[in-house]
Amino acid sequence: GAFVGCPIKKLTIGSNVTTGLPSWSFNGGELEELDVNCPFGRSTFAQITTLKKVTLGGSITEIPEQAFHNCTELQTVSIPSGLTKIGSQAFFGCSSLQNVTLPASLTEIGYQAFRDCDALTSITFPDSLEKVGDQAFFITTNGTNGKHTGSLTTVTFGTKVPTFLNAKGEPSNYPQ
Repeated sequence: GAFVGCPIKKLTIGSNVTTGLPSWSFNGGELEELDVNCPFGRSTFAQITTLKKVTLGGSITEIPEQAFHNCTELQTVSIPSGLTKIGSQAFFGCSSLQNVTLPASLTEIGYQAFRDCDALTSITFPDSLEKVGDQAFFITTNGTNGKHTGSLTTVTFGTKVPTFLNAKGEPSNYPQ
């Protein structure tokens, strides 16, 4: 990617940018704060272990797969009201992520989208949510004592329960 490993601390990309950011553009960089309002590709901001805060602008309708994969210091994400999809493994391994508010427009959460987000304490599913991918909120067990290390203690549903999918993307009677 064009900026991999660069010491950029804050990145702002406004809605005046009409083309999308390519995959892997800032992967592994040193960003601490991100404010983006244009489409971006798979893994564009993955493995930036210094990233703490993300603000997604109103033109963002989808968070691509692995977009913030293993951004271990990411604590807060501001998601716009028009977002419809959170892709597979979008926040996988964001172990410091504490707060996520899912917008009323959201229809799909992908496979392992929030896997190993150990610090996430609660989630509220909007009524618009239709599908939740397999292992979307799965927490890996700690190998030394076999216990889950996650903090997710509260899950709230509105007036309907979304369809939970298995690993093949089919409706599951036994969601993980």
